[in-house]
Amino acid sequence: GGSFTLISGDLSIAPEPNGALAGLVSGALEAWVRGAGLELHGRYRVNVVSPRAVREALVRWGMDPEPGIPAAEVAEAFRTFVDGEATGGVAFLSA
Repeated sequence: GGSFTLISGDLSIAPEPNGALAGLVSGALEAWVRGAGLELHGRYRVNVVSPRAVREALVRWGMDPEPGIPAAEVAEAFRTFVDGEATGGVAFLSA
């Protein structure tokens, strides 16, 4: 057994101009995780963390950090999935 925790984005639920392709990829990844969680149950766990944006990255890029999620919160979501028993889960993180 093992655990795979992937990262997505929130454009699948909060679309923005010029973000259609990223929203498509995020939505597909989230749907795949839900289905794969059922199919792999008992062998592997698969989950996805979907933050709005990481605050520290926004600061580094010179953007407004307000809509971002602190990296520590994103890391905690990963830790929860890796250490827990959930499979097929999607954690949407927003400020």
